[in-house]
Amino acid sequence: VRDGRDPCLIDEGMDPSAVASLLQIDVDTLGRGLVVLERLGLVTLEGRRSLRICDLEALSAFANHQANESDGPAPAMAA
Repeated sequence: VRDGRDPCLIDEGMDPSAVASLLQIDVDTLGRGLVVLERLGLVTLEGRRSLRICDLEALSAFANHQANESDGPAPAMAA
């Protein structure tokens, strides 16, 4: 815990369109991605603009796997 904050809670109050823009994706893709991460138990949504990382190690492994995929997004991320 740094500065009295929970390091697993992302509570910046950023607008979803701003987050999508930073990630260079559209808002719908961001929403679908968050649903996948939530279904996998890697994150939970808390309120309208807060995100809790439930399993940082598993989230990191998932991200590394996605980055190593050469044929586009994994089936779970496909629209």
